Amino acid sequence: MLHRADGSPITIKEESTEYYLFDFTQPEVQEVLRRTAKAFIKRYQLDLVKFDFGYELPSLDAGAPKDMAWAGEKLLLKGLDVVVNAMREENPDLVVMYYSLSPLYNAYFDLHSPDDLFMCSQEYDLEANRSFFFSSLLGEIGMPTYGSGGYDWRTMPQIWFDSAPIGALGSLNSFSGDEQGERATPERVAKYNGLAHVLRTSNVFTIKPIGADYVSPTRGARTPSWARLENDQVVLLALGRRGGLGIETADEFGGIAQATASVVVASRTTQGIQHASQLAIVPYGNDELKIKRSDEAKQAEMVEHVWGGQVGTRNRITIEGGMLIIPLRERTADGVQVEWIEVNYP
Repeated sequence: MLHRADGSPITIKEESTEYYLFDFTQPEVQEVLRRTAKAFIKRYQLDLVKFDFGYELPSLDAGAPKDMAWAGEKLLLKGLDVVVNAMREENPDLVVMYYSLSPLYNAYFDLHSPDDLFMCSQEYDLEANRSFFFSSLLGEIGMPTYGSGGYDWRTMPQIWFDSAPIGALGSLNSFSGDEQGERATPERVAKYNGLAHVLRTSNVFTIKPIGADYVSPTRGARTPSWARLENDQVVLLALGRRGGLGIETADEFGGIAQATASVVVASRTTQGIQHASQLAIVPYGNDELKIKRSDEAKQAEMVEHVWGGQVGTRNRITIEGGMLIIPLRERTADGVQVEWIEVNYP
């Protein structure tokens, strides 16, 4: 149980039943939690656990642990040490996700989430972009970001666009309709399906914003485009538009790929975009994508994957002057949604 600063125990009474708040600093409590956490993992065979704790730690005048060495926010650290370690004894490969605070507890958390952004109605994508702008730094210490989004379907394609370079795709929306009465349309789901093919499996990476606004009071700490680097190679580019921020490739990345429509392009190998034998591309508009090859390849095969997981058109593309030009479209001539484009080099 928790104690007040004067040492007296805190209890909560509800319907004449007395409940005690857990105090992680007491050995008896630790043992109960360890057993419970291990049994939980063993029974449900989980791969990922969201650790949802720490929002309402009481101040010391309202509640204090028996061992005051763990008072305040350090109580969360003690709880993680007990619960997360117990769960990983049962499943060493368990992934643990938490909101915020992730850099401070890197030994316990594997996946960062910007939370559900519930206070940003109508602007979930704008706030997600700002959150990702900062959480992208976590890639340096091996922690991807889960792009959970808000509570509407309209903004999810843009949130997935921004979360693809830095981690995993997610959603909190209902398939029966969101807070605006909108649903998961084929156009929206197609973006999710396509981006699933550009995601990288490494958890260690470097993100460089492209064309970012760093200082403006309203648009600051946001970026329209992203570059992801692994082992100093550019393995993913998300080139997009956001408000007044247009597509900029900058000298550092303009020599790799250029686009006039929003697009995500990623290597599907360990090599960078210019060297990879296979690429995945998700168009967010209709135009073209130019990719500079650094080898002697003369042609490539382009395959459109369309709605429903079907394979659409196959084309041979000639590489001229070391430049591959890929036509982008969101729908086929028959009006079928294009999910992603596969490019293979011989």
